[in-house]
Amino acid sequence: MLWRIYFYRSGQVLAEALATAGDRARAGRAVGAAHVLMVIGIMAVAIADGIVQVHPTDQVQPAWLAMILGGPAIFLYGRIRLERLVFNRFSMRRLLSIAALMVLAVPLAFTTPLIAATAAAGVLLGMAVADARHAAGRPPEAPSPPF
Repeated sequence: MLWRIYFYRSGQVLAEALATAGDRARAGRAVGAAHVLMVIGIMAVAIADGIVQVHPTDQVQPAWLAMILGGPAIFLYGRIRLERLVFNRFSMRRLLSIAALMVLAVPLAFTTPLIAATAAAGVLLGMAVADARHAAGRPPEAPSPPF
């Protein structure tokens, strides 16, 4: 799902956005920083996957929950920054997904890693479905970088 969320619109036209940016160096640095955030999020998701595989039914530990919910949240934050750099807009859907992950942290603190990971995957699936519904029947959008 992370792949689908990444490539929805911004990832598809990233090269064009960088080519049309007025300040390519600044845009390139900012895009690099957004990608670093997304990679950190992906690494946290990989750690979370390992936790779920080894301790699927144990009581979730706070550090485990930080990886399980924080990984997708960090990835989505990086993706928000990327969308800002490519289309010069703020993604409310992604912010709401991050908020959903944060709100879920409280009840999920009393469950298992498997349940927490399933909830995080559900939030990401909802994000991917919302993106697909938003794009349905619309022509591809041209980039409009802020720099």
